[in-house]
Amino acid sequence: MMKAYLLLYNAACGAGWLFCIVRTLALLSSEGSVGSIYAGVGQVLVISQTAMLLEIWHSLFGLVPSPVAVVILQVGSRIFVVWGALFWVPACQQHWSLVLIVMSWGITEVVRYAFYFCSLLGSVPYPIFWLRYSLFMVLYPTGITGEILQVLVAMGAHWKVANPLWYRMCLIILLLYVPGSPGMIGNMLGNRKRSFKKRNAGKEEPQGVVWPKTKSGDRSSMATNRNILAAAAAVGPGAMEAAARITEEKKWRFAYKKHMLDHVTQSLQSPDACLAMARAGLEAAQTSFRFLREG
Repeated sequence: MMKAYLLLYNAACGAGWLFCIVRTLALLSSEGSVGSIYAGVGQVLVISQTAMLLEIWHSLFGLVPSPVAVVILQVGSRIFVVWGALFWVPACQQHWSLVLIVMSWGITEVVRYAFYFCSLLGSVPYPIFWLRYSLFMVLYPTGITGEILQVLVAMGAHWKVANPLWYRMCLIILLLYVPGSPGMIGNMLGNRKRSFKKRNAGKEEPQGVVWPKTKSGDRSSMATNRNILAAAAAVGPGAMEAAARITEEKKWRFAYKKHMLDHVTQSLQSPDACLAMARAGLEAAQTSFRFLREG
C-alpha cells in the first residue's frame, strides 16, 4: 500500500512540475515576456510545491530514508518563497526571477521524482541517475538566486508597507540562506560522491570476505549490522522484544545509536548475558559474511 502511494505521489508531482516547465517555455516562446507566466502555471506551481510538505511526513515516519532536518530545510525554503512572496505579491509574479525558480525547481523535481519512481520499481536508468546527482551543481545556484530575488522584490514592493513585521521576518530568513545554501549544496555533493561510488562498486564483484547481498542485490553493511545486533539482542535480557525493536526500526541509519546503547546496557546486566550476546553476535556474523574468490 505504501509503495503504491509513493509511486502515485512521485508520478503526480513529477507531472505537475513537467507541466510547469513545458507551459513556461511555450509562453516565453509565444509571448516573449514574463508577464503571462504566472497566470499560465501559477496554480499548478503552488499546488505542486505545497504538496512537497508531505515529504516531511514521509521522512518523519520512515517512508523514505531522507534526514528530516534536510527535508524541512529544502521544503521550508520553497514554501516560504511561494506563500511568503510569490502568491501574494503581483510584482513577484511579473519579475523575471519567476522564470529562474520555475525552471530550476521544475527540472530538479522532474528528475528527482523520476529517480524516486524508478527506485521504487527496483532499477534506476543511468541517465536519470546521472542527472539526479549532477544537475544540482547548476540548478541549485540558479534556484537559490531566484528565491532570494523573489523575496527581495516582495519586501520592497509590498511587505515593507503592508506588514513591517513580516518584512523583518523575511530579512531574518534571507540571512539564513548564507549558511544554509552552501550546506544544501555540500550535502548533495556528499550524496553524489557516495552514490556514484556505490553504483560503480556494484559492477565488480569483490574478492575475499564480503558483505552478504540484500534483497535489492547490493552489499549493504547497514542491513547486515542490524541483523547481527538483533541476533545478539535476542539471547540477552531483552530477548525477542529487544530484537524486534532493532529489526522494526525504520530509520536505522539515524537511530542506530540508541539501539547500540540499549545493547551495551543489556550486556552489562550480568557476565552470562554479556557472553551469550557476544557469542550469538559472532555466530550471526560468521554465518552472514561470505568468502568469494575467482577460480
